[in-house]
Parts: sequence; C-alpha cells; structure tokens
Amino acid sequence: MIEEPKLFPLEPAELRAEIKFTKAGKRRRVTHVFAPITQEQWIGHAARIVSFSESDGDEIKSTLTVDEAGAWLWEQAINNVEGYQEPKPENWQELIPWAHKQAAIAALAQVFEKDDDEEEIEEPAAFDADGLETVAIEAGRNGVVYTELTHVFKRPTTKQRIKFSRKTGASTKIRGVKGRRWRQMNIPQMEFACGFYDELIDHVSGYEPNDPEKMDAKHKQIAVQALMENV
Repeated sequence: MIEEPKLFPLEPAELRAEIKFTKAGKRRRVTHVFAPITQEQWIGHAARIVSFSESDGDEIKSTLTVDEAGAWLWEQAINNVEGYQEPKPENWQELIPWAHKQAAIAALAQVFEKDDDEEEIEEPAAFDADGLETVAIEAGRNGVVYTELTHVFKRPTTKQRIKFSRKTGASTKIRGVKGRRWRQMNIPQMEFACGFYDELIDHVSGYEPNDPEKMDAKHKQIAVQALMENV
C-alpha cells in the first residue's frame, strides 16, 4: 500500500476491494465492487463472528468462526466484480470462489489502532483538565493507507467503564456431562461499541466530512476499543 495523508471518505459512492491470487501458475488481479456498507450490515457481520472455547478434561480447544460472516456481508453488499471472464453468467455471484469473497471483505475491514512510535520523554505527565481523550487510528482502502484519523472522546465515567467491561466481556457457558465438558461462547458486542462511541464522541479529524454521525462502524469499533484500553 502507498501511504498518503489523505482524508478518509465517509460518503463513498462505492467500495472497491482488489484481490490478487495465483491460478494455473499465473498471477491474477480482480476487483469486487460493493455498495457502501451500513452500520447495520457491519453489526450483522460481527454478530456472525463467534468464538468458542471447548474443554474435554485437560484439553481446551478454541475456534473462531468468520467465514459465514464474510460470505453473508459479501452477499449483502456486492454490486459487481471486475477482472473475471466476460460476459458474466446470470448466476455469477454463486460462481465467485469462497476465498475471493473472504479476501474482499477482509480488504474492507482494514482498520487498526495507530502504533505509538514516539520516543519516551522524561517529563511529568500533564493532567487532562479538559475532560477529553484522543485516539489515533489508521485505515486502508483501495490501496491507500490513511494515517491521520483522530477521534476525540469525552472521558468515560467510572460507571461507563464498568458497563463497557461487563458488556464486552459477555459470554455464555454451556456445561457438558457431569461438568467435565463445557463450551464457552464469546458474544460479539459491535452494536454496543457503536452506541458507546455515539455517546462519548466529541469530534473527529482526518475524514471527509469530519462528521461523527457519518462515521464508519468499523472505525467506531476500533476507536472505542483503543479508548478503553488506554484510559
């Protein structure tokens, strides 16, 4: 990816995900074209990602299910594909390889907390009397990395911290025979994270437009996680 200090578009006409793969010894490139993905669709995607931990005696196995979630979101938002054989058959959506669908959705979800690479300074830490906390994230889209994305939040109260901790740590344990076998399902809480973001956000920068009400749900999720890990 080419790193450029551009404004991240919050109202794109479409989303494009480029995929590179090798087939029959040749390197190929295709593009999946999506409608803008709504917050409700990202929440639906997250709801289909479930992690399981299972125990049988002393052995514990962990499983993360993501394939169903990616396929569901792909079918919800796909408009077109480019780089495949033309003309496309009527059932072209069914013929797209499963791995291509997963890779395309993964390309749309490139949002991360920004690494802090600044040198440590030896001076007293200031009290933040303004009651605000700043979070920096970065995101990739269409081959461009956006590195100047800033979210400024109102500092969460103790009550809000406790609520966040309880909600995001939610899980369900299903016991097995005589308590020896159990299965724990960790419940995703993206919808809660988005609501928490809306409750605490003060302003943002690095976007076009700089309007928190139009913020992408994946950006909300990552920004809130970074906030609560660092305050």
